[in-house]
Amino acid sequence: MFYKINGLSFVLVFFSTTTLAANPPNWPWHGTVVHSICNPSALASGCVDNLPADIDTVAADGANAVLLDLKIAFYMQRNPGTDKGEAIDESINWLDSMLDRCAANGITCIVRNRSFPLEPGQGYTQTSATFWDDPDKLVEAYELLVKLTERLGNRNTELGAYSIIPDPAYKTIGGIIEPPNYKQFVSNLLKIIEDHDQGRHLVVGLGPNAQTKNYTGANPLPHDNLIYAVRFYTPFCFTHQGLGKRPLRDKAYPTTQPLVCAGNNVFDSQLLQNQIQPVIDFSIRNKALIWVDEFGSVRYGRGSDQYISDLIDLFNSIGFSWTYFNGPGSNQGMWSYDTLNINDSVPVWWSQAIIDQWNSSGQGPNGRHTILQTSW
Repeated sequence: MFYKINGLSFVLVFFSTTTLAANPPNWPWHGTVVHSICNPSALASGCVDNLPADIDTVAADGANAVLLDLKIAFYMQRNPGTDKGEAIDESINWLDSMLDRCAANGITCIVRNRSFPLEPGQGYTQTSATFWDDPDKLVEAYELLVKLTERLGNRNTELGAYSIIPDPAYKTIGGIIEPPNYKQFVSNLLKIIEDHDQGRHLVVGLGPNAQTKNYTGANPLPHDNLIYAVRFYTPFCFTHQGLGKRPLRDKAYPTTQPLVCAGNNVFDSQLLQNQIQPVIDFSIRNKALIWVDEFGSVRYGRGSDQYISDLIDLFNSIGFSWTYFNGPGSNQGMWSYDTLNINDSVPVWWSQAIIDQWNSSGQGPNGRHTILQTSW
């Protein structure tokens, strides 16, 4: 199967061997995540759009990498009447401004777009069979990467990689799986990079959702210049407690007794090691580059700083790259390492129980995650 976009032909290509790609600039990466624009629903809660000055902030704290996360649909929602082409152009203008500041600070940035379709309100997402089963819908991802590589292909070490749907997922009646055509999708993305920005890395993930367990006994994709993404929020009952409809479980880290929502295991640094072990084995077996592109915990989780500290120590000890979720401004302290006081505006999705816990304990977040300032 093949088709053309702007004269480019896309075909499924496999190579017979996999070799260790040259490391991208500033590898291993130690940094954070920033977003091109806030979700409209988060503005009332104090979310602040990320600007080039935020690169200066994380650089001053010692980061050597930043994940630049595009939110094109949010741009269109925030700017009614804007068409998709204009939203893409404005988003790439933002990338250019951020990359300029990355270059000035000696930081390497990774460009990611994980959300499709780019236009809001289309009735499907990048996890839908509707998306993956329709070549015409996949074309949108290829067209975006063409625009990115054409515009950014002359960048130097300030651009480390492109990341297009690094957490592949395909929803079925029986559950979520890796999209059946994901390997072809990756091959087509690499063809675009080869044609417009040769030698630049592509970030991929083993589905579904780039979870650590997916790497157990897995084979690498048969291409060079790949970085394998991993998402780490284990266990959700701790890292996401109190968010949305999730209860405030008042879970702490570490524990000395088995925790039901951690698989009836003691929730400590050994559990973190066990959870990441399949990825370690995959990396050693295949000489693969590994990047934990998102990890973190809600700030109000008791022991969250120790949890982050133990994870960073683990990632650093095995040579994995990592970017902490989230960077300056994005979520007003829910994930961010920004300064936050309990008297500041509180996001609407924080429950009163969380606020009460802070007030009663006196241990609410009143500064940045201290470990992030000492562990870059």
